[in-house]
Amino acid sequence: MANAEATEYLHSVKAMLEKPGAPSVEERLLHGHPATAIIDIARDTSDNLVAMTTHGRSGIGRWALSGVADRVIRGSGDAVLLVRTAG
Repeated sequence: MANAEATEYLHSVKAMLEKPGAPSVEERLLHGHPATAIIDIARDTSDNLVAMTTHGRSGIGRWALSGVADRVIRGSGDAVLLVRTAG
């Protein structure tokens, strides 16, 4: 059920991005550790912009949560756009 809902969500996001004329939009549903999955797909494809949201934690909060955004920035080899979540 969760995979079906996630796939439906990805289809809707892809459709929204294609409307304004994005040159190429590909959707993939990945499993595993978030940072590892993102880094693996970024390394397997070329010319990426990785866009992610972040809570903007620092210090001990970032260390305790493994710093997914930090790992992706350091390991993907691509440009990474971080958008801080509201709240």
